[in-house]
Amino acid sequence: MKYHKTLNAIKITFSTLILVGILSSCSKDEPVYEKTRLFRPVQNADLKATANVIIVNLAKIKEAISYKVEVSQDSFVTVLYTFVSDTNYILINQATVGEELDYNSLYQVRVLANAASSEYNSKVALLGSVRTERFPSIQLLPRIFDVTDVKARARWTPSGAAITAVKTFAKSDTKLKTPLGTYTVSAAENTSGEKIIDKLTPNTSYQVAIYSGNTIRGWVDYKTLVADVNPADPNVINLSESEDPSALASAVAAAADGNIILLKKGIRYDIPTDPLNKSITIKGAYGLVPERTEVFSKGDWKVTPGAKINYIIFDNIDFIGLDMGAHYAFNISNSGTPTVIKDLKFLNCTIKNVRGIIRLRSTSFITNLTISNSIVYDIGNYGLFTCDSDGTDQAALIMFYSKILLFIE
Repeated sequence: MKYHKTLNAIKITFSTLILVGILSSCSKDEPVYEKTRLFRPVQNADLKATANVIIVNLAKIKEAISYKVEVSQDSFVTVLYTFVSDTNYILINQATVGEELDYNSLYQVRVLANAASSEYNSKVALLGSVRTERFPSIQLLPRIFDVTDVKARARWTPSGAAITAVKTFAKSDTKLKTPLGTYTVSAAENTSGEKIIDKLTPNTSYQVAIYSGNTIRGWVDYKTLVADVNPADPNVINLSESEDPSALASAVAAAADGNIILLKKGIRYDIPTDPLNKSITIKGAYGLVPERTEVFSKGDWKVTPGAKINYIIFDNIDFIGLDMGAHYAFNISNSGTPTVIKDLKFLNCTIKNVRGIIRLRSTSFITNLTISNSIVYDIGNYGLFTCDSDGTDQAALIMFYSKILLFIE
């Protein structure tokens, strides 16, 4: 019996040593780490908007008990909305932020994962930007010619209830609460799907909305153009309502030195045949039609021999020749007292179907030729600028030719 008791004691001791060894081995191979904060949230998919609802699809964080969501429209200079979601698939809408998001508006979203103990909350993850969709509407987007400096054309596809009014709002009035102007739509205008609105401020952003009674049917953004020439200015000869092709020639003949002649958009005017002897600006007016103002050359415009002209300016004009083999914008020839034009400018113009733009002969000089923000094509063998004389005059003209300022964009 004594032998067996001793053997049992040895067995117990040996087993205890094995257990201690195992525990000791586990302690070395599996250290206990200090608890740290949660990882920043990441997305399963990019931010998305359906109508005016933003969808945030986050990868699920096992230890997160909720997610703090912040929304901004100025890259978090200010926070527009803050709320907590208990799921990683999040809808940002009226139910979560208390009001409807704006349509067709850019929002930024950032998220923080909340742990059971706030000291282990994740750092903020900036998820990026997303634009909500346009309001479902029968209203059409403005075309480039649907807006001037003080007028605009609102358009829609007639459908359902009649459009009865068009209203303008400031760009900052995102909830469309305070109309800047209200324009009644007639039955004929509703059928045509168009309404011209006026008394707008130049170089200003607006929201233009259409209504059926008190029900809004849509709205789009407009930006008016920079102020045009004031037709009432005493220095302006206003032909912006004239469709007479000969009106330009008559206006140039009657103009004082330095006058501006304002031509109607979409109308073709004949170039004057009488030689020019004064500074003049010929400018296409703004208008709600796609066609530009045209100046049509059936021959060449000449300059009075010996004239001293400070400037000739074409602005927002299509200059078109009848014959690419024969006609020019200016074909200037003089003998005796030199003819001098200090500045000849084509600004925001199209020039086409002429043999050359400028042809100088004999003692005729242009100090600076500027073609800026313009398109030039279908030009014959005399190109942009040609000096077409022999001998000493030719050398003098080439010297002036080197001063051309050419900016064709």
